[in-house]
Amino acid sequence: RRSQELEEVARVARFYLALQGCQLGRFEEADAHLAKLGLSARLQDEIWAESCSQHLPQDFFVRVLDGGLPMNLLMGARDALGPESSYWGEHRYDDQEVAFYSHAHNLGQESHVVDQVIEALRPLLAEVAPEVAASVTVAEWWVHQRRPDQWHGHPLHFDTNEQLLRDSRGSFVEHPAVSTVVYLCDDSPRFGPTLVTDQELALVQKQVMRQSSAHVWAAFFS
Repeated sequence: RRSQELEEVARVARFYLALQGCQLGRFEEADAHLAKLGLSARLQDEIWAESCSQHLPQDFFVRVLDGGLPMNLLMGARDALGPESSYWGEHRYDDQEVAFYSHAHNLGQESHVVDQVIEALRPLLAEVAPEVAASVTVAEWWVHQRRPDQWHGHPLHFDTNEQLLRDSRGSFVEHPAVSTVVYLCDDSPRFGPTLVTDQELALVQKQVMRQSSAHVWAAFFS
């Protein structure tokens, strides 16, 4: 058992060394660690270097709006959801026994500062995707914070109806009509930007089967 525990620790350490190598641009070192973990694919060098020059396909819907929220609303959200706010303790954010949770916002409701943020985003959404803005009735929201030692960032994922996914044991997958990311903090070199891809869940499932801010900005993507 002791040997298995040490082996697992070594694998985790090698994974983080590979991740750090990619973040620092030492890609050959990273690839060597990944190969020893049996991994043969990763994000390309240009993504890590933030130097992608490819043009977005016309059918790839991503919009970045800089300075999209009023400053007084931003400051209110920062106060309500800052690292020292009561939100994190009241919701047991750091409790490992608590599973992922989110909140529901009925459009038109403005009882909480996040409700106000969502309502402020609706006119922006109407500008970039009027057909979506006209059809949505409910917004799901959640919030994350990252400590300085959490330099490894946030896992890549598909936005889905988590409850439906669990209840159906993975048989049914439901995605939101549109997803939005709002940053409430200043820019930091410790953390990279949000990465949005055009990868589809069905393609990933087939692959698995074969293998067995100083400025406030919001990003819309689907």
